[in-house]
Amino acid sequence: MMYLRLLVAFVLISPCACLAQGEFYLENDWARKIIESYDGTYLISGHIEEQGLGGFLTKVQPNGEVLWEIKLDDTPGQGQINPTQLLSDSLGNIYIAGQTYHYDGYGSIFIIKFNSCGELDWLRIGDYPGYWDTVHALQFAENGDILLACDQTYGVIDQGTEEGFPVGKIRMTRMNSNGDTIWYNKFYPNGCGSCLHERLISTKDNGALISVQDYIPFEGPLDNYIRSIITKFNEDGEVEWTHIFGLEEEIYGYATSIVELKSGNIVAVFYKMSSSSSNDYQPYYYKLNKNGELLDHFLLDFDTSLYYLAYALDLPNDSIIVMSLSPKEPSSSEYHFILASIDTSGNILETYVDSANYTLQKYLSITDNNDVLVALIEKMGSDTDIKVKRINPQTMALVDFPPSISDYDYLCPYPVDSYNFNLKTSSLSIEKGVAVQSWPNPATEGFYIRWRGTNLKGELNFSLYDLNGLQIESKTFKADSPEQWINTSHITTGVYVWHLEYQGEIITKKKIVISK
Repeated sequence: MMYLRLLVAFVLISPCACLAQGEFYLENDWARKIIESYDGTYLISGHIEEQGLGGFLTKVQPNGEVLWEIKLDDTPGQGQINPTQLLSDSLGNIYIAGQTYHYDGYGSIFIIKFNSCGELDWLRIGDYPGYWDTVHALQFAENGDILLACDQTYGVIDQGTEEGFPVGKIRMTRMNSNGDTIWYNKFYPNGCGSCLHERLISTKDNGALISVQDYIPFEGPLDNYIRSIITKFNEDGEVEWTHIFGLEEEIYGYATSIVELKSGNIVAVFYKMSSSSSNDYQPYYYKLNKNGELLDHFLLDFDTSLYYLAYALDLPNDSIIVMSLSPKEPSSSEYHFILASIDTSGNILETYVDSANYTLQKYLSITDNNDVLVALIEKMGSDTDIKVKRINPQTMALVDFPPSISDYDYLCPYPVDSYNFNLKTSSLSIEKGVAVQSWPNPATEGFYIRWRGTNLKGELNFSLYDLNGLQIESKTFKADSPEQWINTSHITTGVYVWHLEYQGEIITKKKIVISK
């Protein structure tokens, strides 16, 4: 069994439990997303349910062996961090976003960019006092910008005031890769009284599609019913069209996921809720044209004696859509996992079934060779475990894991270490009560170091060494001057180690790459 539980600053690791080729267990609390990294390994993000243990970003071999891990926290000992979204680009940069409770007692959003070596590039906090914000989507736009969608599910500011956001609305943001906001949009769908986001995708025209659900009072079989709203944005954040589904198609349910086909048409899966049971959902296939007009809809050909929850669609290629479902018997409380492939007309092609009980996850990930990665949450006694699977969408068979990758992290000139990252201080490490940050890395003309700690007095000593232990540079700084520039213009290209010493103790030790 692999243990990823984090106690303060320590990572406890033992061999993973490999079930069969193509799947393995990791013991943890809650995996939100899994993606393939640039080097063929996997990145997994999520949060640990126990109070005070925060979130995590873990890099593993395809067989489950942990390579390194970053613990995410905001207030030492409280750990109020919930990472919900994870992306990685072709350069290996990692973007992780979610919710932090530190700033006003309500949820605030965060997005962090780490480089391929797990080092901080930038951190952005979206704090809207009095509102509960949750990041529910993070996507790359067609041109590489970052698209982010957040729910504001409740707040203390009165609805309708100009300075505040009404409860149950969606915020959309577009950022560049440097974390600069390009535009920001308050999203108010027509008729949306208490909207919750379901899915965001980028479109081929550099815009975006978003699906949300809304509870609308209606006199019928149900006192209230859920309507599905799909909205198309252009690249400037302006709404091109909004289509509200539900009553006309006799669907008491919601759209959980959407994909854009090569033709520009849109496929969504809606879930119809029976009037006799709030747990009885059946999956419906919807096809829209590029203007949001309904072309077709029908019940997908699954076993209608089961109740379904289903959350994810994705496109491994132009002819196959993969779809996750979580069916259960009406009398049972246990769900299981189905991955189905359907063609673009809604015909079911193949299915993969895992009958073990687990907690449903909303996200699929497609690897570079078009396999499907999923991280399931499965109950094993009193523990909660991540069950990772890699599945071929053509055959719906588990894919044999490749051998352990020996050249992982090949973009990094030095080994990557596990560490703590604290959002409150925007720091890479907190050691001996002092938070220390350095940037950029690699450096050319020099780099900054910054420290922060309580009751720091006197002086700190800085030293720079080559890998043979030869001291290259030494400086003394006043403790109350917490940001310093280290000039490296006279130092040759290479990998070096620097440390910061306070009152005779080394409080941090880091590698720095100098590149001319």
